[in-house]
Amino acid sequence: MKRKYLYYACPLVGLAFSLYYIFTATCDGIYSDYIRLVTSYLPDVADPGKFLVPDLLTRIPFSFVVRLVNVRFFGYNTMFDRTVGAFALFLSGLVLTRYCIRKKLSFVWLVLLTVVCYSLNKWEMLANGSGFAHFLAFACFYCHYELLDRNFHGEGKRKDKAKLLLLPFVTTLLIAGPYCGVYSLTVVLVCFLMWLAAPFRDGWRGRRDEERAAAFDQGSLSQTTRRSRRKANRRRNKINSGRKSAHNEAAGRGIFLLCGFCTLIPFLLYLWSNSYAVEDHAAPAAVSLFTQLKDTPGYFARFFVKSFSSMVLGGETAEELFSANRPFLLLGAAVIALYLLALWLNWKEKLYQETFFPLLLLVSGGLNHVLVLAGRWIFLQENYGLSSRYALQYQSGILGILLTFALILKVKQKGGVPLLRLAACAACVLFLAGNCFTSYQEMKKAPYRRRIYEKRAQISLNYEQYTDDELRENFEFRTNRADSGEKVRKALDILKKNGLGVFRESGKQ
Repeated sequence: MKRKYLYYACPLVGLAFSLYYIFTATCDGIYSDYIRLVTSYLPDVADPGKFLVPDLLTRIPFSFVVRLVNVRFFGYNTMFDRTVGAFALFLSGLVLTRYCIRKKLSFVWLVLLTVVCYSLNKWEMLANGSGFAHFLAFACFYCHYELLDRNFHGEGKRKDKAKLLLLPFVTTLLIAGPYCGVYSLTVVLVCFLMWLAAPFRDGWRGRRDEERAAAFDQGSLSQTTRRSRRKANRRRNKINSGRKSAHNEAAGRGIFLLCGFCTLIPFLLYLWSNSYAVEDHAAPAAVSLFTQLKDTPGYFARFFVKSFSSMVLGGETAEELFSANRPFLLLGAAVIALYLLALWLNWKEKLYQETFFPLLLLVSGGLNHVLVLAGRWIFLQENYGLSSRYALQYQSGILGILLTFALILKVKQKGGVPLLRLAACAACVLFLAGNCFTSYQEMKKAPYRRRIYEKRAQISLNYEQYTDDELRENFEFRTNRADSGEKVRKALDILKKNGLGVFRESGKQ
């Protein structure tokens, strides 16, 4: 019991660290995406006309609820949104903790996973409170992956089947927004594979339990005391009873096919809603993807490989350290090699027979790199994929790599795999050192970032004295648009008129 409490301390420490960073590096005040949100939805946050629109699902319906609470009870304080994001990230850490407890992984591995999960390579997402729903989306993804895993392997609970069928609708339609693509593709694919593999899982589980029981029998032969023999016999009986209960509790084959359909249906609804959305971004690329790929294939290769390096060193930190492409490419290639090694180990060591949660994380992380390349190449910047805003998407794969090594080494505790241990050690050192250094650098910048937020809040209170060009320069809202400053002024007009945001103390005008 004490060990379990120690494990749950990890996500709590991560939550405290995230909140400490948020309140050290930021303060209340709108900027960037908040300009669009204020002009689009405030002050009438409960107006059905702003909610019931054809592209509703692309606007993340859950965010309407949080915005309503924020306006009604907190006067539209951006710190509230940031705090919600931190607690949503805590839920991701909680899922990882429960998985580590269920698979009896070492506390050291959980600490390493916690360092990656709460690394400040995501500082931009934490600081920009408007992205709180994205943290919650990934918590839902991890929860669904873990539910699928334990139900397939006979460790499910009474209400898990209902959760498997309902969770995709809640996640895709209310929370995930544009992030639902990779999630839906991953779940549909794995559900189909589980449906195919279901007839073989009892054989996998039986062989695994027999091997464990034989190992305990062998161990009991070396016991010299009556107490030790009784302990070994109890352990063997527990394995045998666990085998029977696992066979009884394993989810039926049809549930996985049904879960796949329950994931596909809301995704199709999202695509239908997305067809009504109007793209609103200015990109320098004026040609098609295939034309650009034919003209500059090296650009796409460098964009893709360099994006992997951002999970070792945060993009901004790496750009300050490296002036050439080579270090980025070497780090990215190292991470890709670890991805491939982890995938190969899942197959070679048949880890999927024990658990496929790490495999789901690997597939999700890799597909997110592809998604970012497919959606952001149009900006024609090789380092665009290094941005902190994508770290949340990429980190799934890194967690999958670490969990793969942890589970494989748990089985192979004694000898025979020096190269594997060396690779695992290298991966741990690489990710631990890189993420700790990134977090350290970001904490050093926190006071500087707070001064920027405080300056922006002060400008907001006296915005009438500033020109549109000055507002565009300070509020980071689509600075390449001629009407940027005008939009900022309009958003501040709304807040001042209704006594919201930094104008809360002044009341309504």
